[in-house]
Amino acid sequence: TLNAEQQDQMALSQQIQAAKDDIQQSQQIIEQVEGDDGPAIEITSYPTSLSKTVVGTEVHFQLKRGRIAYVPLDELFEEAKRKTRSTSNLRDLTDQINVAGPKRGFELRYVLMATPDRTKGTVSLHAEEFKVVPVQSVLGETADEALGASSQLRQDLARFNVKDTTITLWVYPDSFDEYRKINEELHKIGYSTAGRPLPEGIPIGGSPHGSKSSAQ
Repeated sequence: TLNAEQQDQMALSQQIQAAKDDIQQSQQIIEQVEGDDGPAIEITSYPTSLSKTVVGTEVHFQLKRGRIAYVPLDELFEEAKRKTRSTSNLRDLTDQINVAGPKRGFELRYVLMATPDRTKGTVSLHAEEFKVVPVQSVLGETADEALGASSQLRQDLARFNVKDTTITLWVYPDSFDEYRKINEELHKIGYSTAGRPLPEGIPIGGSPHGSKSSAQ
């Protein structure tokens, strides 16, 4: 049982760790970009100059190997919740890697932690960390295909309201040019977007100590 001061110290420590993780990830991206002797890419400037933390609906796409693929994060989480509710023995879920999916070529791998509440006589579960791992070698469509009138990208976007949806693009170093094209089109449609660079070999993932996306 922690008093108020200890809780504040723990919250501050978590924020510091999240900032360190973001700095480390950014440094890895900088090193990869500095080592790339490819042609310079013109960056389009948009009217919204300040970013804001995503608070509404967030839809995820992966940009890798020049292809964009929908990441069904919410659907995978819902499946994980159903599995959790249907399990009577918590030991079958905690302190091990659980799997939900696959869906749309991705599966969710997550670790659950149990937190007992002795005053209420209950136990709550929360995800300590999760990773979204591709289980197919080829996913999604090329940028040119995605920008077509009847593309899978446009079909996926049609399910979400432009006004209250942010599109988060998880982009790998080999797809920065495709990111520029897709991001420009999303802005034309009216979506807010958030870019999340990832080093090669690092899957999409998160934890309670991570940072939220910032949209523009």
